[in-house]
Amino acid sequence: MKKLLIALPVIAGTSWAGTSYYAGVQSETAYQDLLSQIQFLEPITLTPESFKKGLTTSHAITAVRETNSPDADILFKLNHEINHSTVQLNDGEPAIGTATIRTVLVEDSVNANYADLLDSFTGNQPLEIVTKAGIGGHIASAITISPLELPLDGKEATLSIAGSTATLTSDGDRTLGEGVIGAITLLGESGDSLNSTPINVLVNTANQKPWLSPYEISYTLDALTSNSPDRPSATTLSDVQAQFASTLDNNELDYVGVFDVGQIDFGDELPAEYAPVNSGKLEIQLNNIKVQSVEDFVTHMSQYSLAVRTDPSQLPTAEILNQYAKIVTKNAEIMYDLELVNSAGKADADLTLRFIGDDSASGQDNLETGADLLNAIELIAHANIDKTALELTPAIAMMQTLPAQIAFVELGDQYVAAVTVKKLMADLNGELFPLGQMFGEFLDVPIENLTDTLEGF
Repeated sequence: MKKLLIALPVIAGTSWAGTSYYAGVQSETAYQDLLSQIQFLEPITLTPESFKKGLTTSHAITAVRETNSPDADILFKLNHEINHSTVQLNDGEPAIGTATIRTVLVEDSVNANYADLLDSFTGNQPLEIVTKAGIGGHIASAITISPLELPLDGKEATLSIAGSTATLTSDGDRTLGEGVIGAITLLGESGDSLNSTPINVLVNTANQKPWLSPYEISYTLDALTSNSPDRPSATTLSDVQAQFASTLDNNELDYVGVFDVGQIDFGDELPAEYAPVNSGKLEIQLNNIKVQSVEDFVTHMSQYSLAVRTDPSQLPTAEILNQYAKIVTKNAEIMYDLELVNSAGKADADLTLRFIGDDSASGQDNLETGADLLNAIELIAHANIDKTALELTPAIAMMQTLPAQIAFVELGDQYVAAVTVKKLMADLNGELFPLGQMFGEFLDVPIENLTDTLEGF
């Protein structure tokens, strides 16, 4: 018995060492799992730079590059401290086989082009991510971003964002997240300001290829307020929501975005019963988008640096438009649905643009002239406006003009418009307009010439 008691500490020590060794080996796997699950930032790419394994703590450095090119500029580097001791606590309970990874920016690693942005963070640590990587690819991260005070274009205008936090949980197949973007203040040189309350964020996305994963993302905030020294009252948008979603079916993607403002308050300057609009909602849909066309577009855009992509003036207009056009394959469509409400009524309008294409598989192979292009597009639009609602807006005066009288017809207590354009024929409220006669020789111009004229814009 005495020998057994003496042997117990040895056995325990051997077991601890073996478990610690196993956790040490697994820590590098946990690090790789972490990187693989945050590659949604593409074309920005995270590249492992170093990994130093320790008995209970390992260290890794990751370079964040502008693109996936090996010689792409490094935007900044991340330092990961990986704790893989034998037993850790997870919500107060022992967790075995878990690695905790603390990630921060590497000092002096930020690209010189963005050094001013780094200096604008007011906290000691601009970014901190604490990740728990467990067995089976389970990843849980807590993200903290420091408050930001950013001057705009070297002027007196400033952008301020309070501290932000988020939590992300991934099991390898899906990522769930929730967080809060700190209150935002945009202060103009003349004293104008735009202020938002904190923004709540919810994320639910499948872990598939970047830009191609089915997802649901929502942003909600209590109020967005605009102030100006030239106006006696602030304008406040309340109960503001933005929701985005994507679905994937049979190698086709559908996207939807919804922007909803529950209440618009113009203050004492304009009481609600006289305001032109009290609330509004806009829904935008992109349907029947081919997965391959999106992948090709992302691949093409990845050749441009972050600096170029964020400055449209540096992008070749015609070339980018050509790449966007390739996304528009047969039966692709974009739909808009707008609703505006005031105290006297509402206005509804919808627009659908559908690419019918030509007889080829892509719908684009035989498009040569402006007439071919116009033949390949179908447009359908409707508008219904309550007369009483329109009387509260400046637009009521426009209804007496000739263009408005052509576009709208009176139907009971509403102004109504219905437009269809298909196969070079426009139907406006039942009246037909042959577009071939209206546009004449313009329709004979080759499409590439039409594109080239845009290069100068």
